Amino acid sequence: MDWILRIRKIAWLTRKNLLIGAVSILIFAAIFLIFTPLSIQDGAWVWADWTGLNSEPDISTKTEKIEIDGKVTVIKHITTQEPEEGTTLLDWVNTLIVPFSLTILGYWFQQQQGKQAEEQAELDKEIANTNLLEEALQSYFDRLAELLLDEKLSILTKNDTVQEVALNVIRARTLSILRRLGPDRERKGNIARFLIDAELMSKLNLSDAEFSNADLAGINLENTNLRGAALENVDLRNADLRDAKLENANLENANLADAKLEGVDLRGANLKNTNLVGAKLINAKLTNANLENADLSNARLENANLRSAILENANLTGARMDNASLINADLGNVLLENTNLLNADLSNARLEKANLLNANLAGTDLRGADLRGAINMNLAQIEAANNEVDAIYDEGVRELLGLPPETKSGVLSYQKAS
Repeated sequence: MDWILRIRKIAWLTRKNLLIGAVSILIFAAIFLIFTPLSIQDGAWVWADWTGLNSEPDISTKTEKIEIDGKVTVIKHITTQEPEEGTTLLDWVNTLIVPFSLTILGYWFQQQQGKQAEEQAELDKEIANTNLLEEALQSYFDRLAELLLDEKLSILTKNDTVQEVALNVIRARTLSILRRLGPDRERKGNIARFLIDAELMSKLNLSDAEFSNADLAGINLENTNLRGAALENVDLRNADLRDAKLENANLENANLADAKLEGVDLRGANLKNTNLVGAKLINAKLTNANLENADLSNARLENANLRSAILENANLTGARMDNASLINADLGNVLLENTNLLNADLSNARLEKANLLNANLAGTDLRGADLRGAINMNLAQIEAANNEVDAIYDEGVRELLGLPPETKSGVLSYQKAS
């Protein structure tokens, strides 16, 4: 684990240094283009005058002569070189730019060293924290293994006092280590699998356990007590949760695709944005559960109790809801395309703007159901339902059904027009 963290940090630093180098090159290129030091004269590249690299110094030679016996003799040549007038680039480089550049470079290097030191300290801290978590997890496993061997829990009876005390100790240690692990999905999954292998999961009271973000895909949690547990963003694909107790549990954004949830108790549970595609929720208890924006396409909900449940904007395409109870449920904007609601109870349910394309409403109780604004609903579907005249419709639908308009008092007449 440590070497993975180190490689990740090194890769990040390399990318950062490459970015700094690229920006520096672009800055120098821009300066070069704006202050071009080269120009073309007579078809040849020459340095610009302001650089001082193309100028010729003014050189003069003075000769001193003497005359001896009528002959002129040269005794000295004096060569004088006059400097070019004005300040050139070379002068600026020598006096300002080089020292300034060295100062900037030193500052930049110092800053980079400071940042690298901070990043290394952060990496070391992360590695230390990882090691501490690993040690805590190993200590948890070791201690539980001792309890299992010393107390021989597997052969004790359910009501045995020794077993009760031992299970309470295991529960306390388990809840503590789960909280300490935070969002560590892998280690949390390892704890759950250890408890299953030790045949402890179904015996423990794991209410209020912190399993959020855990990887529990394919795990067997049958009959497990997870009341009020934190299960946000948990991966429970193909998991077995039959008859599990999940009252008031938080499963927001959880992935329960194809999970076995027959007989599960999810009363008052938070299932917002949950993926329940293909999940089996036959005989499930979902009273007052929040399934807003949940994906229940092709789910099995036969005989499920969804009384007063919130299903607003949920996707129930192709779901099986035979004999399901949806009394007082909120199904506003719900997608019920090809959904089977055979003999379901929708009395007093809210179905405003629901999409009922090809939904099977045969034998469905629509007493008091609010279907105003429902789309893709035809006369044959409504007439196949029970108590259809007692439902609330738009005026156009009421006319098609031969029902009188709504009275001013808001009370509907439930007698079909002759």
